[in-house]
Amino acid sequence: MGKIPQEQSKSVREQVIRHVAKFSLASLIGGIGSFFNSYFAALLLGPSVWGIWQGAKLVLQYGSNLHLGVQNGMHRELPILKGKKEFGQQAAITDVTFTFSFIVAIVASLGILFSTFVITMAPELRLILRFIAAMIFLQYLNSFYGYLFRANNDFDIVSRVALINGLGSVFSIALIFFFGLSGFLSGQVLRLMVSTTYSWWKSSYVVRWRWDNRLLRALISIGFPIMLMIFANTIFTTIDRLLILKFLDAKSLGVYSLGNLIFAPMLMIFTASNSVMYPRFAEKYGETGDPSSLRRYITVPMEYLAAAVSVLVGGIYIALPLLVKVFLPEYIDGVFAARILIFGLFFYAMAGMAGNMLLTINKQVLRLWILLGSALLNLGFSYAALRLGYGIAGVAAGTSLAYVLFFVVSVFFSFHYSLTPLMQSLKAIAKTLIPVCYVGGILLLIKYLPGSKMGTLLEMVQQTLLKELIFLVLCAYPAYTVIKRSDLATLFRRRQ
Repeated sequence: MGKIPQEQSKSVREQVIRHVAKFSLASLIGGIGSFFNSYFAALLLGPSVWGIWQGAKLVLQYGSNLHLGVQNGMHRELPILKGKKEFGQQAAITDVTFTFSFIVAIVASLGILFSTFVITMAPELRLILRFIAAMIFLQYLNSFYGYLFRANNDFDIVSRVALINGLGSVFSIALIFFFGLSGFLSGQVLRLMVSTTYSWWKSSYVVRWRWDNRLLRALISIGFPIMLMIFANTIFTTIDRLLILKFLDAKSLGVYSLGNLIFAPMLMIFTASNSVMYPRFAEKYGETGDPSSLRRYITVPMEYLAAAVSVLVGGIYIALPLLVKVFLPEYIDGVFAARILIFGLFFYAMAGMAGNMLLTINKQVLRLWILLGSALLNLGFSYAALRLGYGIAGVAAGTSLAYVLFFVVSVFFSFHYSLTPLMQSLKAIAKTLIPVCYVGGILLLIKYLPGSKMGTLLEMVQQTLLKELIFLVLCAYPAYTVIKRSDLATLFRRRQ
């Protein structure tokens, strides 16, 4: 009798690992496609126009959170109802969510479009906002299907959508070469159209218009705190850009965005892992009602991601000056800020599993306060850096410090509410931080190697290759140890 639960547990674990690996690979490919699209846009448009896009894109980010949390409520409730076998209620929730999302998408899109005719603004900004009006409508539909697929564990489709987005980003690069800013924006709209159409085609959901005030209020009551968290998270992760626009200029924002551009493919790995694990959190909690049953859902992914991605971040940190000098020479002033920011973004991304835990056990309000507090810290640190004259590097340092504190507080509360003993919590945090500290120590050592100075391009190539070789040699054994003891190694051996 004891063997069956163990086999079931192993089967679930292997399924989760397979989903994480598949979705992570697809998201990584999609992220790489998006990276190259953004790279060529940044290169060809220049820091000033690229900075205007980065500022206008905030409208898209903020505007995507006007559905009052209905989509978030659906995302949270469907896996729980699935665990309880309440299928009729699942269908009703899906219908109401689609109807409300469609109405909000129309209103938001028309509102942005109307603003371009009545508000005085630069021609580039007006053009961008008119394209964003179309993008926000498609984004609402895209996010509805994305939440629906994730809630039902249809990660094969989600992975293909991520691939379509990546390939669409690659194919639209040609539009940037031929049509500049208009081509870049057209590519964004076309990519969303194709991925949304594919999602509609692959979905088993048949559109049924339904308005139910009682059910809508219930979804809002569940999802609104989650939406507020997403909105607070948007503020938290964009306050640095808003401050740069306020106190500096669009060109400075374009240069500063180098850090986000570099980290974007890695962020997709974390996003994929969090998306795959979130329904597992909800289903497990729906089955057991025990927060302690979610403990390993936090610690195991966090430990392995920290070990793998910190090495990747270190390698990029070393190569960044050379890469920017060769491929984005107009952005060379952003290298120092980008090096700081990618480590901060790493800690921000690492907090995702802890966030899943708090959402699942209905600690949305706590999560909201953590985000708002972190946003205030980011505001304070970044504002002080700008007032003291440290420029975009100071903003990157302030933002990164806020990200680190956000990670520590989020993980602390997730362990607290999963009833994890103090020593076990400290051990789990140590397993996460040790690889990061190890990588940081190696980078510090490499920085002070004899002859480690800026020079000609050939000298930079030689120094970078030497540093990367030393870095990889020193990281090889720790990386091997992590892979050897992980479930991934067992899974791969069994599939051979």
